[in-house]
Amino acid sequence: MALGPVFTATRWGQVRFKADNLPGELIAIPPADSLDRLQREMAAGKIVELAVIMVGRLIPDESMVYDFSHDQEGLGLIMPFVHVEDVQYVLSP
Repeated sequence: MALGPVFTATRWGQVRFKADNLPGELIAIPPADSLDRLQREMAAGKIVELAVIMVGRLIPDESMVYDFSHDQEGLGLIMPFVHVEDVQYVLSP
């Protein structure tokens, strides 16, 4: 799912997902073998970026397709509703 600020571009337009059942708090806990390194990098002022990956199931009766975009004229916007079933965190490359 791409909630933003990164969107998925398709030939039909930009995809922006609307999440249903999104957890109220998102907390990333790194594996023990990475924790010390990440804490040292952050203490040194380095930015550590995470990607949050949400896995879910499409809710077909609530999904919408628009033929316009608020961001760019003539660019379609697809807005599927997704029931979130799992959340994962990965370090951005």
